[in-house]
Amino acid sequence: MSAIASISQRLSRRILRISFLVFLLAIVVVAIFSYIAIREEVKTTATKSVDNVILEVEKSLTEVQTVVEILSGQEKRYAQKEVADLISSVVNGSELITSCALAFEPFKGYNNSFKCMPLVLWLPQADTLEFKQLGDLNYDYRTLDWYQIPRLLGKSVWSEPSYDSEGTGKIVTTYSKPLYDRKGEFIGVLKTDVDLEWLNEIISEMKPYANSYMTVIGRNAAFISHPDKDKILRETIFSIAEAEEIPMLKTIGMRMLSGEENFVKVKNGLNGYYGAYAPFQNGWSALMVCSFKDMFKSLNDIVKYLLVVVVAGLVTLYFASRKTIRRVTAPLTEFTYTAMNISRGFFNAALPEVDSDDEIKHLHDSLMYLQLSINRYIKELKASTASNERYESELNIARQIQLNMVSTDFPESEDFDLHATVSPAKEVGGDLYDFFVKDRWLNIAIGDVSGKGVPAALYMAILRYAYRFIANMGFPLKDVMKTINKNVSEGNNTGMFATMFVARINLDTLEMEYCNGGHNPIVVIRPDGRAEFLKAKSNIAVGLFPEFEYEEEKLRLERGCRLILYTDGITEAEARDFSQYGEERIIGFASSVPSDMKSADVTASLVASVGEFTGDNDQNDDITVLTVKL
Repeated sequence: MSAIASISQRLSRRILRISFLVFLLAIVVVAIFSYIAIREEVKTTATKSVDNVILEVEKSLTEVQTVVEILSGQEKRYAQKEVADLISSVVNGSELITSCALAFEPFKGYNNSFKCMPLVLWLPQADTLEFKQLGDLNYDYRTLDWYQIPRLLGKSVWSEPSYDSEGTGKIVTTYSKPLYDRKGEFIGVLKTDVDLEWLNEIISEMKPYANSYMTVIGRNAAFISHPDKDKILRETIFSIAEAEEIPMLKTIGMRMLSGEENFVKVKNGLNGYYGAYAPFQNGWSALMVCSFKDMFKSLNDIVKYLLVVVVAGLVTLYFASRKTIRRVTAPLTEFTYTAMNISRGFFNAALPEVDSDDEIKHLHDSLMYLQLSINRYIKELKASTASNERYESELNIARQIQLNMVSTDFPESEDFDLHATVSPAKEVGGDLYDFFVKDRWLNIAIGDVSGKGVPAALYMAILRYAYRFIANMGFPLKDVMKTINKNVSEGNNTGMFATMFVARINLDTLEMEYCNGGHNPIVVIRPDGRAEFLKAKSNIAVGLFPEFEYEEEKLRLERGCRLILYTDGITEAEARDFSQYGEERIIGFASSVPSDMKSADVTASLVASVGEFTGDNDQNDDITVLTVKL
């Protein structure tokens, strides 16, 4: 029963693993979609909270601006009583305004003194206004931002929040408006202080989650509002980022100062939070912070409950499936022993009798068929192995014979530098090249037989020896091609043919005679590095029409010229997307060849370039390259 127990255990474990993966996938999908929904809800809530705060704050600030602009814009004179009425009416014009002062330019005030700054201060405890005169030697208002900036810009501005100059410990922001007389000359600044306590009250109400909070920073990145009051005007968002080592917070601070609005995720060790931020019109920026702990508490509880249910279900499933599988697979015990005997080489081991007509019967018949098939296969395999070994041996011999047909003994000469290579697509191929020197003439040839494999290799052997024999006799190249064509065309019942390019170069005059029989145009690289295809007359491939008259041509080369001969295995090499290497890439490669590069390196580089282009795609044709530099 050990075998049956093993099967039942394995199947039960597999069912358990699959079920676990399915349940886990379901939990993950639920968690992901829940996370996305919660995140979108948080984004909407946080962004809306920020927008509401900005709307409320700007509404209040606009109220202050409106009061100041309306009251100060009326036709007024600046005698002492009129100034007192003006600044008193500004303080009375809005509950947010705590004080108002008019700081005169030197000798422009009603008392014609060097410094003159009347101020009205609201005293909430006494429910009255207090009038003061500032601007003595200890208080030079002319150097302060709220005075200098509107004076220089010529327009009303909001100053950055600060602790008020009256020593009350309140944080105020100042709205300053430059004033001018009827002649348009600057006479002073109307300074209005707004207590920002109401800002903290508005922000404290915006708390969508238990641990969420909102902060406001000024144009200098200092906190204007923060749950920790010790940080207000004493810390900046950058100092907090540095102290708590949160680089992302620095980025958020920079974006807030630049006036951006966004919803971002920030990781802080094992904790994290989402933040929504947006700018005020006056350059401040509000940030709502919502912690992961608050946001995903309900999701975490749901996942925990689901995991408990899944674990309990999987344990029940495991034991139930194991018991069922053991009962169903009990008859397999005898087949286990039979299979073991077959695996040990007893292919004729006896099979137990089976009377039922079910899967067990099918297993019995399958084992019987297996025994018969194995015995038959062994006999066939012995015969096939012997035949394949003979065939592979013959192909290896044929490949070695073919490689021996092309010369790999490249001469070292002061007149030229020549190298060539051939790479069949199969064990043997139909490409050929040849070269020899006779009477100071360098003879070169390259060819490509139609088809691949053994037939192409035999045809290639015939062409190579025919070329070597006829070209050595010194006939004109057109007669060489004509003779080769006539000999291989007669009796050619297979329809095979070959493209060929043959040339001979006078090593003294560098005059080249050549004839192209339907082959790819060769590349000529001039001494200045310019690469181009050699134009040649249209001659047909050899092996098609025995009476065809070939034409040869001549070309005067220069010392330093390089020729690249190749077969269509280069141009038609294909990448995975079926694009071909093509003639443009050959010209591009040739144009990049350094003038002092050895021919062996040029040949290897071109083949490597094709290999890089095709990648792991199979070679679909024979590749042959011959290059010579004069």
